[in-house]
Amino acid sequence: MPILTGIGAARELHEAGSKATPVFLTVHQSNAFVRECFANGGLGYVTKSRMMTDLVPRDK
Repeated sequence: MPILTGIGAARELHEAGSKATPVFLTVHQSNAFVRECFANGGLGYVTKSRMMTDLVPRDK
């Protein structure tokens, strides 16, 4: 992302009182990074290498 990281964007949404619950799609896999995602309002976390098996699209 050119201006904010996903964590930064989630933090700003959370601090602004947004009810959004982001799902992170990332290449990062460290436990510390995952904890930081959830600490900043994340609902879910999927690594890009697993997105085809772990991220299920909603039916239209």
